[in-house]
Amino acid sequence: MEADGFVELLAVPTAKRRWSDKAKRRMEVKTLMPGVTVNEVARRHG
Repeated sequence: MEADGFVELLAVPTAKRRWSDKAKRRMEVKTLMPGVTVNEVARRHG
């Protein structure tokens, strides 16, 4: 909310995702499929 020219930011803790090597490789392989973009795969896996 903005008041008197100041904006209040609320910090939300986020957990860092850790992917196994096997999971990363599966995602990487998906990006090599025809018609699939890196952006599409990244969005799917959050």
